[in-house]
Amino acid sequence: MASYSSRVRTDIARWLQVGLIDASTADALTRDVEANERKSLSFGSILAMIAALLFGAAVLIFVAANWQAIPRLARVAALFAIIFAGYVGGAVLKTRDHAAMGEALWIVAAAAFGGSIALIGQMYHLSGDEASALITWGAGTALAAVALRSNPLTVAAVGIADAWLFLKGFDYFSRAEFPHLFVVMASVLFAISFWSRSQAARHLIILSVIFYLVLLFTEYETLQVAVPLVVVSVLLFSAAIFAA
Repeated sequence: MASYSSRVRTDIARWLQVGLIDASTADALTRDVEANERKSLSFGSILAMIAALLFGAAVLIFVAANWQAIPRLARVAALFAIIFAGYVGGAVLKTRDHAAMGEALWIVAAAAFGGSIALIGQMYHLSGDEASALITWGAGTALAAVALRSNPLTVAAVGIADAWLFLKGFDYFSRAEFPHLFVVMASVLFAISFWSRSQAARHLIILSVIFYLVLLFTEYETLQVAVPLVVVSVLLFSAAIFAA
């Protein structure tokens, strides 16, 4: 069944053909439909993405369970094939007005990329910790969100950044380095959210900033640092609302 946006675009083309609207009006209506399509997430889209995440997890679990039985070259090829098929297949579905399934495949590809980092690191005994792997995973997902102008991928990138923040935050209580890098990550992702028109990502970033402020206040135990950041977070939240 064709999506709502697909039906509207078909109607716009028909209205233009029969002379009910002119070319400039048709172009404006089409741009508006595309903008709101990228901005919103329907219930069906959410279900498709949940299904995609479960499918991606199942594939990665299957690969991990049979990891030793698979030749090394085949392992790497299979992981990259999943990533490639997810992104390319999702793009094809998007162009054919199957936006929900296309976005879902992109989520599968992003999940496969994260799993690939862990599995390849294990296979080649690469040094590093979970936090470094999350940064690599988040950067790759953020780049994909920019390239594909994807709302769900932007949310996924923010979620990965949040996972890094929580991991470093709990490491902080073991006297690890404080996660100041999150300020840069949040700023970049906040800018990306405007490009991908992801209001959900902006709201999630604001919630993440609150947790960061809690950690910061615990570190320095002074309002001189926390209060300015609270003001900044309020301004960002206001900007997110007005830009919605």
